Amino acid sequence: MFLDRIKNLLHPKSIETWYEKYEGRISALALVLGFIFDNIFLGRVDSLNDMLVLTTYIAISGLCIVLIHMNEAKRHNLDNTRMHFWLAFCLQFCLGGIFSAYVVFYVRSATLESSWPFLVLLGMYFLGNEYFKKYYLSLSFSLGVYFFALLSYFILVVPTVLKSISSWIFVLSTVIAVFVFGLFVWIISLYKKEHIKINRNRRIAYYMTMLALINIFYFFNVIPPLPLILKDAGVYHNLVRLTDGSYTLQAENEGSWYNFFDSKQVFHRAGNEPVFVFSSVYSPVDLNLNVIHNWQKYDSKTGKWVTESNVTVAIKGGRQGGYRLYSFKQYIDDGIWRVNILTESKRLIGRTNFEVVTVSDSATTTEVKK
Repeated sequence: MFLDRIKNLLHPKSIETWYEKYEGRISALALVLGFIFDNIFLGRVDSLNDMLVLTTYIAISGLCIVLIHMNEAKRHNLDNTRMHFWLAFCLQFCLGGIFSAYVVFYVRSATLESSWPFLVLLGMYFLGNEYFKKYYLSLSFSLGVYFFALLSYFILVVPTVLKSISSWIFVLSTVIAVFVFGLFVWIISLYKKEHIKINRNRRIAYYMTMLALINIFYFFNVIPPLPLILKDAGVYHNLVRLTDGSYTLQAENEGSWYNFFDSKQVFHRAGNEPVFVFSSVYSPVDLNLNVIHNWQKYDSKTGKWVTESNVTVAIKGGRQGGYRLYSFKQYIDDGIWRVNILTESKRLIGRTNFEVVTVSDSATTTEVKK
């Protein structure tokens, strides 16, 4: 009796019925657990394991879409109806994994102030994946989502594999994505010649719009310059490089709980005390490049940021904690400042904001080692 009940519970039809009954709750739980899992276990974007995970997700997603639409004409058969159910489930799982991984990688790299539109777009696809499973059976919908997934995948992977970051590499990434997607659509058209023509103009308009939007995001500095990641950045009173290659820095309120909520540090400057900005930028092995500390002051009269100086430092890739670099200004006026950490092509890796206030006595500092 007991074994028969277990057997009935594990029957595919019973599982399908149970899943359909609790689909909303399961999707919400899977959304949260999947994101937590990716945030904990996904390491570096150039990690071979993480690259294989993303590639597997992309490949299985594409295979599921092909099989769904190859199988669609046979749905009158019960076994094929069940196959549709499991293929749609697998497709949702893999696309959810892809968009969750994208959110994790881009959030780690992004500067919220400039990259929020792209992060919102990623978030929409990530959240929407959990609640639009039924639409994956629609050819137009599944192709549209997969096109965005491919674009995001190649924009992430190509610079990492080629060990180079430039506008040409970005263009190459989008060209490869369009080419692969074109092959993918051609494969589907072999099995659904008539269906592929339905709403073709609308789909092409969507693909062109998405491609244009991604290019606008890139050239207006909205997409973070992965695989570069800003691991640390801050303003300090003094800096000493030790013989072992580490640094000791004198910081105000280092580690205070309220710094988490305040994006702008206050630097209390006594006399002609110099202001140091220290940062560490992660770059993959063999991806060596120049990074710029772009010092800007806010002009309250014009409401614009004015560049005061640029300091260029050559960095080497491969260090887990990021390549450490610093710059300083000896003579600096009171006011609101920021230092943008940029690539040579002016791609924003990150920034640190602070306000300089002149005081009569030296500020209380804490020594930190990095």
